[in-house]
Amino acid sequence: MPDPLQELRDAAPANGDFLDDLERRLTSAHPIPVVPFVGAGLSIPMGFPSWTTFLTRLAAECGASAAVAALLSANQYEEAAEAVESAMGPAIFHRRVSQTYGQAKSYGCELRGAVRVLPELAPGPVATTNFDRLIERAFEEAGTAFEHVAWGSQVDQMRRATIENRPFLLKLHGDGEERSGRVLTKSEYDRQYGGNDPDGLRAQLKRAFQGRTFLFVGCSLGADRTLEVLRDLVGESSGLEHLALVERPAEDAAFFAKQRFLGERGILPVWYPTGRHDLVEPFLRWIARLQPSTRVAEAQLVLETPAQRKHAIRGELDLLIPYQRITELKGRERDLDDLRRWVDSDRAASVCVITGGGGSGKTRLAIELLEQVETEAPGQWRLGFLTSAEMERFSKLQNLAEWRRRKPVLAVVDYAAGSAGLLRMWLDQLVAAAPDGEKLRLLLLEREASFEAGWLASAVSMGHAGTAVRALFDPPEPVRLATIADAMDRRSVLSAALRKAAEWKKAAVPGLPAVGADPEFERRLAEPVWGDPLTLMMAGLTAVETGVPAALAMNRVDLALRLAGRECDRVAGFAPHAPRRLMEHMAAYVTLSGGLTREALRRAAKAESEAIGLAHPEGWGRLADVGEDAFWEDGGARAVEPDVVGEALLLCGRGAEGRSRKDARRCCGRCAGGLGKWRRRRCVAHRTSALGSRRVRSRCGGWTR
Repeated sequence: MPDPLQELRDAAPANGDFLDDLERRLTSAHPIPVVPFVGAGLSIPMGFPSWTTFLTRLAAECGASAAVAALLSANQYEEAAEAVESAMGPAIFHRRVSQTYGQAKSYGCELRGAVRVLPELAPGPVATTNFDRLIERAFEEAGTAFEHVAWGSQVDQMRRATIENRPFLLKLHGDGEERSGRVLTKSEYDRQYGGNDPDGLRAQLKRAFQGRTFLFVGCSLGADRTLEVLRDLVGESSGLEHLALVERPAEDAAFFAKQRFLGERGILPVWYPTGRHDLVEPFLRWIARLQPSTRVAEAQLVLETPAQRKHAIRGELDLLIPYQRITELKGRERDLDDLRRWVDSDRAASVCVITGGGGSGKTRLAIELLEQVETEAPGQWRLGFLTSAEMERFSKLQNLAEWRRRKPVLAVVDYAAGSAGLLRMWLDQLVAAAPDGEKLRLLLLEREASFEAGWLASAVSMGHAGTAVRALFDPPEPVRLATIADAMDRRSVLSAALRKAAEWKKAAVPGLPAVGADPEFERRLAEPVWGDPLTLMMAGLTAVETGVPAALAMNRVDLALRLAGRECDRVAGFAPHAPRRLMEHMAAYVTLSGGLTREALRRAAKAESEAIGLAHPEGWGRLADVGEDAFWEDGGARAVEPDVVGEALLLCGRGAEGRSRKDARRCCGRCAGGLGKWRRRRCVAHRTSALGSRRVRSRCGGWTR
């Protein structure tokens, strides 16, 4: 693998000298710490748009595309923002800023890239012109939250932060949730930067820049007011120097002009090759090793709360996602009580395994447990869902045998088989931990589990160590969720799903027969197929169109097939002039991948169009845009859920050429559970470039040919 630092040294003639000088400054007897100045580039990996993209999108919403495009091409961003606000109206404009950069988006995404390194880098203030709250979140999750977050208009806090070098975040241009102090439009820039006000933003920036070395990362460093302040300072005092990690322009003329522009403002650029944004994170990690932060606390485990995993309802399938909690938890009261006793037990560390078929309610049961613990002991537990990525990240920072938890921890691992290797390491470390300290509870969820074979057996060590690991499990064997047996509980789940589906579709709510009034209805509802909550909910969604008797005449696979067909219709509706099979193919790709980032979706649109010989009439770029709209998620596209419907879409769609519906139904039933395994392996995203490949065709039963 190439050395990222060496790649940076080779990117420009002066880079090596600048990096050597920086290393000497940071490791000398009297090191000069750098203050990160963070731009929008560090937010893009989480799906946040650049300013150009954001203003372009808003301009399209208010009919100002031509005027705004002309202003942006002339680098007149302030004027472009002013034009959008004028065309859209201040209230809607502010709401769109808040929706795009506010707290919900900032805390609802997965942290990626260089922003995660900032807590290791910054013992004092951090400055940013970003509106989002990703920096605040990164420091909170690292256990080093800022003492204060100061906005450009909060003069006293800005002064305190810069004078005392305390752990402040200086949000120079304001916050996405609050329009006061915001700096985006030309009039806002004029108001905040204009004149010689001793408390104005220009004066505050001068105080902040003097006596400090700023490191600009994620900043385009174009001609804006902030850099004009720097140019003024360079003219007023000699020896003022700052650093920037900045993308090298592709053309030499642009490179020379940019170099001169930065030099006039006292900024020494470390260039990285065009498009190599992946070098930003290792560069910051290198600086962090040279400048260890006094603020870095003990590693903190980052868990996703149910609220963070809940997304807006944009289609009928969203009603089936357990995080929506559209029905009450029924038939699981005893299971919930048992789990609560497990949580409250005196053991320092304990593991519980819950199994059940897809749709049996494992995830929903875990959600209720988390909500109950948080309601009864607000803020006293660190609790939520634990991803494989977080397990891997945390394992690099902390050995569980030495982990001294500040709060008790309740972590839920869904699709636990995908984390078997990491779980083995964690369990071995927990066995070696001292039997004291705050509690740790690991709740593992999977369709099947056995200590004799499979993922759970592989997660448990053999011999004496295996005996010690087995002792962590309480109860000692996996607990399988039973079906919902009580007829009234089944009726309650079905009724709630009917109401929510009818509300979503703005349709009349089909009524259920009174208890005992319809023997045929009671007989059908008592059939084993209706013991799973998800099957009842799928029947509720279907019954809004077919009526209750017709919905109950179907089985689980038929319901999944019907909903998958409706999902294909919905997706195809986003591109009525494109081949339907192309849109279904993209739905399958996104689902097999477990979701895609915006960048991965664009790559997939091009690769898949070429692989299957079908194209959107406006090109693969438009296909990617349509896909983002159809499979909406912050920063990309999400998979079709729940799994049983995703499986039906994969195996039984129109792409299954040559198959009868009977064959497709048989295939869907035979492959139930397969999607979860494919997702855990992330076979498409990481092992193949196109669904047309031989490997994926073999897994998909050939329908993707």
